[in-house]
Amino acid sequence: MLSHKVSKIILLAFSLGLILEFSTKMYSNYIKSRIILDVLDLDLQEFYAYIEEYGKNYNQQEFQVRFKNFKDNSAYIRLFNLQDHTWKLGVNFLADLSYEEYKTTYLPHKFQKSKTQQNEPQNLSQQPYPPTMDWRTKGAVTPVKNQQACGGCYAFSAVSSIESAWFIAGHPLTSFSEQCIIDCSSAYGNDHCYGGLVDQAFDYVKAKGLPTEATYPYLSANEKCNHTLADQVAVKITGYVDVQANSSTALLTAVAQQPVSVGVEADQLSWSFYKSGVITRDCGIYIDHAVVVDGYDTTQNPPYYIVRNSWGPKWGMAGYVLIEIKDGPGMCGIQQLPSYPYF
Repeated sequence: MLSHKVSKIILLAFSLGLILEFSTKMYSNYIKSRIILDVLDLDLQEFYAYIEEYGKNYNQQEFQVRFKNFKDNSAYIRLFNLQDHTWKLGVNFLADLSYEEYKTTYLPHKFQKSKTQQNEPQNLSQQPYPPTMDWRTKGAVTPVKNQQACGGCYAFSAVSSIESAWFIAGHPLTSFSEQCIIDCSSAYGNDHCYGGLVDQAFDYVKAKGLPTEATYPYLSANEKCNHTLADQVAVKITGYVDVQANSSTALLTAVAQQPVSVGVEADQLSWSFYKSGVITRDCGIYIDHAVVVDGYDTTQNPPYYIVRNSWGPKWGMAGYVLIEIKDGPGMCGIQQLPSYPYF
């Protein structure tokens, strides 16, 4: 009789143990499910906020694709920012694109490294460069522009350098036309929104001149050359200089004189989602994008170039990125293709 009661007690305890174990697993699974749902809910809330901030508009099918891209890119950004880097990433207007979409939409298809060396102008300063320079503080640069979904970075880089050189030469700061170069410089080797070279844009402006942006406004599209507008020339450069490649000293000396067009590799996510800080690694040296060096600071650790992009003021630091100064090809290849115009 006693042994029978003991058996019942043991069986009851065993059953209670199973129930407790099952309940614990169920609760654990519930917590995990809630965490997953909470994360998904947070991602969705962030995505709706992103849509509103950047004025995005999707149909039902595209929404799911864009949401997945956004989640993947946001996860990459969070993980990157947890690591020991000298710069931070942030969600921007590119966050709903896949990596391949980003490259094909915003980076030109053609960007060769070969170019013809030009003669130096007579007034090139030979004085040592100062420790810091920022042409923005001198009123020598126009507001950051936005090339949008067109690989016309070569035109934006060239025009930005021309605008600054025009101001430094003693003229009012004027915004000139990128669309004119994109539409009209194919005879000089450029290919509209599919890419080109800054030097070839300079060749066009040296030969034909350039109207103001107000005269020939930007459309972010491949258009036929409007000769009526293109012929309303407001500026014409005398020539341009190809700065000695692979030399930080040469580039710094040139930037001390005026803003300089450069090429960089921008097909890395560590560039596309740049938010702040100084890029010091992981961006490559294979040129696929044209930008402008508007200044530098050699007193900081690390020292850096102040680089103007053409993706609007909501990208990076109000449209700018800081890139470490180092010799050779330079960080992101920035010292491989420097050039600037003169009058």
